Amino acid sequence: MTALAIETPWLDYVDTYIVHNSKTLSAVSGGDGIPYEERPMQYRVFAFETGFEVGYSEIFIRVESKGPMVIPIRLDEVQQAIQRDISTAYEYGLIYGLMFALAAYNFILFVKIRQNEFGLYALYLTGFVFNSLSYTGQLHTIFTPNLGPLYQDWMDISLMITYSVFGLHFARTTLKTKMYAPKLNKFVVWVASSIPIGMLIGALFNNLQISMILAFALNSSFAFLFIIMGFKAVKNNIASANLFFFASVTAASCIGISTSAVAGILPYNDFTFKAIEVGMALEGILLAILLAERFRTAQRDKIIAEENARTDELTSLNNRRGFREAIAPLWQRLRHEKKTSQLYCSTLINLSR
Repeated sequence: MTALAIETPWLDYVDTYIVHNSKTLSAVSGGDGIPYEERPMQYRVFAFETGFEVGYSEIFIRVESKGPMVIPIRLDEVQQAIQRDISTAYEYGLIYGLMFALAAYNFILFVKIRQNEFGLYALYLTGFVFNSLSYTGQLHTIFTPNLGPLYQDWMDISLMITYSVFGLHFARTTLKTKMYAPKLNKFVVWVASSIPIGMLIGALFNNLQISMILAFALNSSFAFLFIIMGFKAVKNNIASANLFFFASVTAASCIGISTSAVAGILPYNDFTFKAIEVGMALEGILLAILLAERFRTAQRDKIIAEENARTDELTSLNNRRGFREAIAPLWQRLRHEKKTSQLYCSTLINLSR
């Protein structure tokens, strides 16, 4: 037996015909427009198992979808297809697990120290993971298998702009662009606000095409604006800006590779399709290092500030505040010893009576 699969998950309808000696041996239909239980295989992409007669056979495939894209067709032995699917699951599990762990860690830091960049970073990573789960078909397989292609298309583009918006606000907050690049900062805020509003208007009029164009425009702008903000930060000697710039270029390059592969500009293969996840995971690690360095620096500055608040600048001796902090434990111990001594004397007097 052979497994035939079309690896693009967001296809509305797919009709496949296997013809042998001018005779149709089988006709199989699927796609997001078909209820989940009625699909040839309950799987995140269109797939089915089939056999072939001895000799020459032809396969005809008709695909219906809203947007132009490559149609990666794979014909494998069933066991080979299963092994490939298991390997893919491990790959996605590793990437998503890493990014969720980074998001959770930084969310905990945000709760504890209340610095916005940590919270925005956690939302940015979480938004990307859910967006990736959506466009790879895994999210719809679990939560929305029977809601149809229109709902899934809207969810895909909504999650796409969610992580882009959080990412832009994270970048401008972390790099403090408002201080040295106020015009760029205003433009980033405008992009992160106006395009989602435009998509909302498109949703009110049920115009998926306009909203999809706006979503891809925001997604592309997000990658370029990350690089521009990183470059501006490097020029203004912002702490850790070099690391941010390198991370943004890495992620943008990988996003460009995946987008070009889906659009048919670059050859479609496992690397080009999954480059976006790999790039975002690398960016996530680099930005986590950046935030960890910021946290370490903030803690060091806090310790130095507290030390300066306790000592005299000229003599480096404890000032009034430092003296009170130093003497407080000793004073408490003396008070405790005094109470203990009084209790001991009182007990002796009572016993003597």
